[in-house]
Amino acid sequence: MKKILRMNLKNIIFITCILMTYKSVSQQIDPYSLVIFSPFQYNPAYTGLDDKITIQGSFRDQWIKIPGNPSSRYFLVDAPIPALVSGIGIKIQEDQFGASRQVSLGLNWSYSRNLSKNSTLSIGLGIGNQRYSLNGGILRTPDGSYSSTSINHQDNLLPNGEIALSGISYEGGVYLKTNFFEAGFSASNILPISLNQGDFGITLQPHYTFSSKAFIPLTTQVIVQPGIIMRYVMGNLQLDSYVLGNIREKFTLGTGLRGFSPNTLDGLMTMAGIQIAENISFFYTYTIPLSTIRTATSGSHEVMVRYTINQKLGKGILPPIIYNPRNL
Repeated sequence: MKKILRMNLKNIIFITCILMTYKSVSQQIDPYSLVIFSPFQYNPAYTGLDDKITIQGSFRDQWIKIPGNPSSRYFLVDAPIPALVSGIGIKIQEDQFGASRQVSLGLNWSYSRNLSKNSTLSIGLGIGNQRYSLNGGILRTPDGSYSSTSINHQDNLLPNGEIALSGISYEGGVYLKTNFFEAGFSASNILPISLNQGDFGITLQPHYTFSSKAFIPLTTQVIVQPGIIMRYVMGNLQLDSYVLGNIREKFTLGTGLRGFSPNTLDGLMTMAGIQIAENISFFYTYTIPLSTIRTATSGSHEVMVRYTINQKLGKGILPPIIYNPRNL
């Protein structure tokens, strides 16, 4: 019994330390791997650029086998509005990590302009609400006092019960899309969000994302897509590089690497996707850990389902107004 209690205490302290590091130091975008298929998730300028209504959802289970491991899920809907040469979309995301939970709800808008027949430049803005909560009731500290009726961590930085904080967030981005190349830059939490209640508080720092990918046709039915996603926040840089192979526009296979140096290597990604029906696609990735955390976990799983509707909001660009003197 004492051995079990020691193991539970060790796990709780371990998760708490990771939690504090994750929220107060790294402050990074959730490390989704499948966002390479969904730029709209992190860049509002991509809203409506697929020229059809797109509905997609994703779930990520990170660092499996670790108690209280991070899990994330999001739901996205975006659509083009040709009459306004723009797009609109909504994003809902939830992140659970140990005793912490973060929920965000956002509304995105984009405006695009054709630079040529095969290239489009888009800018986008987003506004949302970030809600962060911490269930202090499931945390334990070495000097705390606990019973069946009371909880006292003896630590002013930790709430004894559940605490919830919320604030408004802003984001912006730009995206260039051509037949052979795409690139985008975005900024989230453009204004730092300080959430405080009593002695407890966190600050959601600005973070920046750059992405690019190319489309290289090997044959009429095979296209290779190399690309990168760079994330930067608080002096920390994270790089994802990958290579995908698309076969007959139905099957996708690929691999990727998270990290760019011995000190930043985090995971090796394996990816697969299939177009189940004309408007339904399924994607999966498994990330093999390469950092020191590999001694405690066997990896991370992530799935995504996309459903498209080949329609647009509105009927297209409005014709020029012709003034008739008889109606003046």
